[in-house]
This record gives sequence, C-alpha cells and structure tokens, in this order.
Amino acid sequence: MSEFCVTLDSTVVLQVIQHCQDTNDGCNGKLIGYESEASLVVVNSFAIPSDLTESDEYTTQRLKYFQDLKFESFILGWYTKSTETSFLDINTIEFQYNMQCDFQKAIMLVYNPTKALQGEFPLSAYCLTEAFMNFFADEDLVAKKMVDLNFTAKNVFVKLPVEVKNSPLVEGFLAQYGFGTEEKRIIVS
Repeated sequence: MSEFCVTLDSTVVLQVIQHCQDTNDGCNGKLIGYESEASLVVVNSFAIPSDLTESDEYTTQRLKYFQDLKFESFILGWYTKSTETSFLDINTIEFQYNMQCDFQKAIMLVYNPTKALQGEFPLSAYCLTEAFMNFFADEDLVAKKMVDLNFTAKNVFVKLPVEVKNSPLVEGFLAQYGFGTEEKRIIVS
C-alpha cells in the first residue's frame, strides 16, 4: 500500500481534541469523510459511547443522520487517546486490522495529551503496514511470534502525513472579517 496523506478539516481537529480532553479514560470515535486521489479527507467525526453494547446501534444512527443531511457518511477510520506508543496493544491492533480489512486505507488518529501539553500538534495518523497485515492474516498472532520476528512499532504501524484545512464555511467567515480568502493548509507531519 503506497503512502497517502490525511487531510483533517479544522472542525474535526477541534472535535477530537475536545472529546479527548473532556474524557479521563479511553475515548474513541469514528472519522467520516471521503477518499480523494492522494489523500483521505476527514470532514466530520463523532464520539463512540463508552458502553460498547450500544456502539454499533449508535454508529448506525449517526451515519443515517449524516446521510439525511447529505453529508459525507463513509467511515475512514477512528480516533483514540494515547501517549506515544501505549496504543500498541493487541486489542488496538486487532481493531485496526479489522478496519483495514473493510477499507484498506482505514486510519487510526491518535490524540497524544503529552504533545498537547508541550505545545505540539497532538494528533498523529497511523495505519498498519502491508507486511504486518499479511502476517496478521496468515498467523495466529502471539506476542512471542512478534518478538521472534522482530516486529516493533515501526514495522507494525506506518505514520502518515497529516494536514489541516479550513472548510469553505470557515474561510468565508474569516474573509468576512478581513483575514484573507486564500485557502490555508497547515501541514503538521
């Protein structure tokens, strides 16, 4: 799988950061958008209830809501809150594997509160490497096998470049107040 870019609408950045900062424990959500030639464009997101028994029903309701409003309603991936590589556990890997089986370019957006405290951009996008996808499909995944085959964070996940873009509505609002009308993109990684 060739590398691609993840383009986040600025409102998605704010939604994800607010949800992650307002939640003490694990927080997860879905990323909604569309695929363009060289990037995944994330235009909306929504939090997943912590009660997993309601998660599928809630997701279905939200997607129907987006469809009714004529918004993009394709799930591109999900987001979570984690520090550095603490998201490298079997549950996360298995969830991401299943997402990528459904949609090859599915992404995992990770909010890192430590980076936020240091004044850095706190969101990073990842997907599983093609080699790891093949390994996971062919083998019963056991931690010992991963160690024996020298799998590390670098060859399990690939970090994707992320850019942040204002929506046309935000650009119009900024132009109304004299902040310029040129399209602004911030490339963060």
